[in-house]
Amino acid sequence: MINYDELAKEFKPNIIRQLLIGEAPPPTEKSYFYMPTKPGPGFHFSLPGIVFRHYFGRTPKSRDEYVEFLKELQNMGVFVIDITNAPLEVSRKIPGEKWPKVVPESIEELKNSLPALKKRIKNMGIDEHDVIFVLPRQHYLSNITKLFPDSIVYKSWKSFAENK
Repeated sequence: MINYDELAKEFKPNIIRQLLIGEAPPPTEKSYFYMPTKPGPGFHFSLPGIVFRHYFGRTPKSRDEYVEFLKELQNMGVFVIDITNAPLEVSRKIPGEKWPKVVPESIEELKNSLPALKKRIKNMGIDEHDVIFVLPRQHYLSNITKLFPDSIVYKSWKSFAENK
């Protein structure tokens, strides 16, 4: 089993100026924000692709450039964590359906993990004004705005990727 905290630790800034929040590590253990890979099809719309476009205006072309981008984020004081450290299948492709469908159990897990996330952020010494939720689903958006009223929420990949 992958230790996601160990992967992230290598790129954790000494001082975090912006804390980006995603949902959860993927259940496949084949990808993770702090697991550099050679970007392939669809990378442009992945969380790393969106974050890199936001900060660098483009996505990396190679695994080495991915690592360079992670190091630059570290130098900038930008760090990414998830609502929960537990890998979750938040959406699933259904045969015959155009778009993946959310997995209700995973949505409930995310909702239930938000109070613990608030404690984690506080224990990290991060001010809520420096917290940015990237692409939260509508299914738990109201939970986020209630628990984190002073954080920033980007509801679409385009609004985050293109907003400086």
